[in-house]
Amino acid sequence: MLFHRNKSASEDDDDLVYDSEEIDSPDEDFDNEDLLKRQRRRKRRKFLFKLCVVCLAVIALNYFVLVATGVVALNQPKKRDYPARGAVVSDSLGEVQWGTLATLNMSYVYIQASRGVSYEDKSFHQNWSRSSDSELMTGAVHDFDFKKDGKAQAEHFCELIGEDLSGRLYPALDLTMSFWEKIFDDDPVEVCRRISDFTEFVSEKYGCQVILVCDKSSYERYIASDFADGLIWVKSTTKEPEFCSEWLIWEYFDKEKSAGYENQKESYSLLVAKKSMTPDELGEEYTVK
Repeated sequence: MLFHRNKSASEDDDDLVYDSEEIDSPDEDFDNEDLLKRQRRRKRRKFLFKLCVVCLAVIALNYFVLVATGVVALNQPKKRDYPARGAVVSDSLGEVQWGTLATLNMSYVYIQASRGVSYEDKSFHQNWSRSSDSELMTGAVHDFDFKKDGKAQAEHFCELIGEDLSGRLYPALDLTMSFWEKIFDDDPVEVCRRISDFTEFVSEKYGCQVILVCDKSSYERYIASDFADGLIWVKSTTKEPEFCSEWLIWEYFDKEKSAGYENQKESYSLLVAKKSMTPDELGEEYTVK
């Protein structure tokens, strides 16, 4: 005769607890695994974010270097919009091959001549003489010393460029201010008087206007108040000039390198005349008769 022992209530409860643990355990494992996955995804996202930041920083740095060294030009005015294109040369370029420059998509060149009351560009006489036989229209630039007498500077400039400017572009006066000139500037009224003395002397001697070269700082400090109706040559290498709307010449890039001169490590500035003006129109309107 067989006897079956009945389970007690406590034993049934133990089995229920055991069964419950058996059921809950996979869920806990799944939760832990899901948490690890989320943590790994979060780490990957942080890593990718940091990688993107580093890559963008490297790209920005490389772009800055390319701009600073002149490999990339921020301004690129199109020839169809600005057909009268030119350049500025000085003794830093060494000997200039004028025949070669004439083939480089330009129709005129300004030549650095003098500064203040005594300095003269070492290559000016050579450039001035040789350029007269080239196909390029040429003019001369004087770098203004804000603390020197305007008439004395004009006399020095005129002595260098000679008595006859027939066929040359209107002379230019560079009013771009250096860092120290901006800090230790003289009274603007007095400076404007010196500028007037220079322009009046040169204009009377050659029978033409003087083109005023400026950046945003010198335009706002001197030209806007006293010379806004004059012929303006603006310097703006980062964007099209907004501080002056009525300009004749725009110096848009100052790190150009090309064939046509001796010191190839040096660069020069590029110019365009106002929009739609052709080289023939520039020559007709702004050369000394």
